[in-house]
Amino acid sequence: MTSNTYYRKGYLVLMVLILSLAFNHCSPPQPNGDLYIQVLDEDANKVTEAVVTLYSSFEDYQNQTNPLSTKFTDEDGFAVFLQLEGGNYFFSVNNGSSNNQDGKNETFVVETEIGFRNEEIVIISQSLSSLLATPEGKLWKVNENFEDNDCLLDNTKIFYSNFTFVESAGANLCDNGLDSELTGRWDIVGNSTIILLTDTITQENNALIIANISDTSLVVIENNVVLLYKAILE
Repeated sequence: MTSNTYYRKGYLVLMVLILSLAFNHCSPPQPNGDLYIQVLDEDANKVTEAVVTLYSSFEDYQNQTNPLSTKFTDEDGFAVFLQLEGGNYFFSVNNGSSNNQDGKNETFVVETEIGFRNEEIVIISQSLSSLLATPEGKLWKVNENFEDNDCLLDNTKIFYSNFTFVESAGANLCDNGLDSELTGRWDIVGNSTIILLTDTITQENNALIIANISDTSLVVIENNVVLLYKAILE
């Protein structure tokens, strides 16, 4: 047997050993799926630089806690989340005063061993909720009341997009036995005509009847008093 034959046999044995070791150390592919969320406005225009945040549960989405990831949409309106486990996910979309609070907020990701492209199209709009609240908190201050009650003029409310609020009676307390400050949750009810405030501690409700709302002003009937709130924009 020639030296070349020994060399070829040795080379083949070495290659078999290398391939065997490589195979034994390779883990099987993990199933996953990619999620492409495209954001459009009400005129079906692609929205760039919208903030899309992904959550694993409705509770986290509602409270805006424990986000999995946050992305900005590209020039085609897409926010891309790669290599996700299969299952249900929730997402929020914000772009200025427009969001998806009145639209789609849940998706199901399909996974396979070679990956899978999941797509969602989300239309955002300027909802009543987006006029009232922001993620960092929108501050409203009583600007005018129609009962000539000066103790109301320094009252403020801060509304957050996660449906919590902080209410302050200010330095000039009215003689009505109410706390100077309270916190709780808010919701829009009554076919978008009422802001329902629920005190965290007492669980008592207070209804604000909406007469008019814009990005900078809010007119409500609160405890039978008509109040004009102005947004304090920084």
